[in-house]
Amino acid sequence: MTAFRALTLSGGGNLRVLTSVVKVFTPVLDKSIGPNKQTADLIGIWDTGASGTMITQRVVDELEIKPIGRTEVHHAQGSDESPVFLVDLQLPMKVVIQGLTVTLGKLPPGVDVLIGMDVIGTGDFAVTNVGGMTTMSFRVPSQVKIDYVAESHAINQVQAKAAQGNRAQRRANKRGSH
Repeated sequence: MTAFRALTLSGGGNLRVLTSVVKVFTPVLDKSIGPNKQTADLIGIWDTGASGTMITQRVVDELEIKPIGRTEVHHAQGSDESPVFLVDLQLPMKVVIQGLTVTLGKLPPGVDVLIGMDVIGTGDFAVTNVGGMTTMSFRVPSQVKIDYVAESHAINQVQAKAAQGNRAQRRANKRGSH
């Protein structure tokens, strides 16, 4: 049975970029030994528009990892060929994605990991902005189908029934006051 893991992150205000602290490890082949090397805490960007996860040259250098191949990476400026690496990725709350293939790329200053749909798609991912406060939640493995359309229909039906009851009560009150 797969262990259930989850994380929830809230930020100051309505955020345009979702970030979290992550660590990257050399792949763990023997769990009794653990990883050979790991990075210090890094900043990762969660990107639902990216099909795959990307790391920077800083991560490659820190872990001293070698490419396991090459692949074509498509981006806003076109496409490039990029080396591919095998790593383990630790997200907040000790959510670990093992045996993850990642590509090398350039990211904004201060960011060393782009978390793509290859990771996000392994579980349930939601972003809310209640009261102007962005909250992101992620869990693995996937547990429940989220369907806001069905939920909104159910809420609207309850509200419509309540409104009908309120109108009927107001009419009854008017009749009783005459």
